[in-house]
Amino acid sequence: MVKAPCRLGCDDLFERGYMAIDDTGRIVTPVPEGIATEAWRQVVAWVEGRTWPTFGKATRECFVWHYSHTFRG
Repeated sequence: MVKAPCRLGCDDLFERGYMAIDDTGRIVTPVPEGIATEAWRQVVAWVEGRTWPTFGKATRECFVWHYSHTFRG
């Protein structure tokens, strides 16, 4: 099993559309209005641009769908 790259609730952020994986496997995290706090900026700085460990041929289609349909960025 591959561990997620953070323990900050990334799965919840992903499911709510505040975090996504682009078509190259990189994590993208916008700064949504209303929660652009210093804490959020620190989270973004920590995860933005990292490669998601489970991204690959088998998972790419799911991540691309999520990016197009759920992501708030």
